[in-house]
Amino acid sequence: MLKSNPVGRSSLSLVLALAFAALVSACGESSTGSDKGAAAGDTGTGGSGASSGVAATGGSGGSNGEGADCAKRPSETIVLNKTITHDGFEIALGTAVLLPETASCAPGSVTIDVTFTNRALDTGTYNGEVMLTSGGKDYPWSSQSTTPSVPGKRFAKGNLLFSVDKEFKLSTATLLLGSAGEHHASVPLGKDSPDAFVSLAQQPVPFPGTYTAGAYDFKLTNAFLRADQPRNHDTLPLKQYEFVVEYAVTKAHAFANYGDIDRPNFTLKLPDGTSAPADGVSCTRPWTLGTTTSDCWTRFLYTGPSEGAFVMTLSGEWAGTSVPVTVDAPFVVPHSGAFEQ
Repeated sequence: MLKSNPVGRSSLSLVLALAFAALVSACGESSTGSDKGAAAGDTGTGGSGASSGVAATGGSGGSNGEGADCAKRPSETIVLNKTITHDGFEIALGTAVLLPETASCAPGSVTIDVTFTNRALDTGTYNGEVMLTSGGKDYPWSSQSTTPSVPGKRFAKGNLLFSVDKEFKLSTATLLLGSAGEHHASVPLGKDSPDAFVSLAQQPVPFPGTYTAGAYDFKLTNAFLRADQPRNHDTLPLKQYEFVVEYAVTKAHAFANYGDIDRPNFTLKLPDGTSAPADGVSCTRPWTLGTTTSDCWTRFLYTGPSEGAFVMTLSGEWAGTSVPVTVDAPFVVPHSGAFEQ
């Protein structure tokens, strides 16, 4: 009969326990390694990898994917070929392109190619108030529009950019330039726009002739009416206009003359019977008989109509016995449609 050996059993138990512990440890490490692998996998597919996957359907990758699709969305183009005047700039409008808003591409956009011509002598940048209207809604221009600095009497290309929603329609849209209370330029973009074309373009005025006042002969060479002041890059308030007449002055009579040719020597009578004084004069009077100053101009700033029968009066301190000191120079400004009525 064999006797039990406690030491042997203890040793065996210890061995079995160690073996079991080693087995459990190995299983645990395998599980932990798998978890770590899963975590690494999550980092790869749920971090940058998963973000890429998520982005591809809705995150930044979605924007990239949608951006590529948005760039391919159907566009609508209208060739304008219109020129308007505002804030001392002549603005030639080229092509308007609409990228409409869609369920996955928002907002939509309208881009209009333009050429800015600076009518002033000094360098300037167009900074007017611009918007599109469509269906009773206003869409202000974006700060991302390109409006370059333009040297005096020169031009540069740029664009007008607008963000639009799904309700915007190019066929009913109108481009408006101008702040509240001042003259507005208006350009209908589509055939169904309810607005009229208003260019605010400077209008030539037929005003020829030579008029004698005192010692001087005034030969009128050019005249025009406008709704802005290029020298200030500013647009005038509604119903206010600037009339400018250019002329040459000849010392035609051999008798004494007094005073310079200046604002008190000119008055503009309006069609409604009211009068406006000269706002500015540039003219160096000729002193010697037979000499001429050819680059003179007189400017009037008035509130009133933009068409009708006007009279410019030349008067002053020119002494003489047989030559009139005051003379009326009548002219008519025809209807042009360039200004709002």
